[in-house]
Amino acid sequence: MVPKFDSFFTPYLKCLSDGNIHNNKDLVDYAVKYFNLTEEEAQERIANQSQTQVYNRVLWAGTYLRKAGLAEKAINGQYKITSEGQKRLKSGEVTLRILAEYPSFVEFYGRKPKANSKHQKEEIAVEEMEKTPIEVLEEAYSTKSCNILSLGKSSLGTLYSEISFKLTVSKKSQ
Repeated sequence: MVPKFDSFFTPYLKCLSDGNIHNNKDLVDYAVKYFNLTEEEAQERIANQSQTQVYNRVLWAGTYLRKAGLAEKAINGQYKITSEGQKRLKSGEVTLRILAEYPSFVEFYGRKPKANSKHQKEEIAVEEMEKTPIEVLEEAYSTKSCNILSLGKSSLGTLYSEISFKLTVSKKSQ
């Protein structure tokens, strides 16, 4: 079974930690070896069939790590580790909770630091971040009886509005 996307943070940085610039193929190959995935697991596709789960999770891990400042684009489609990424990797596993310590990640994730916070950061509920946005939409849509990919533009817009409304209402009631 392919691990959740947040499990990819550490191997992503470990791949980059050699100081070289790496592309997505390098990162995917490294992750497959790191997690000791079978060929079948490595080829498992996400719901829309356009990419493998491993590739998708590497992309999301990279986005989150870059937003936290632990990795950066060297050139288009090529990535390298930052000095902060090297430092963080030496201190152990990289988790969502650790990423939430970085103001740039908190800002990316849509939260503003609390003005009265001792460390000028807002704690983000890690449970909110445990799924990629695509996984959240797929899960939300799974309560519907048809495939999201077969919807027309107007139906998809209606679905998005319904999901947004439900998320907003549930957020306010908490």
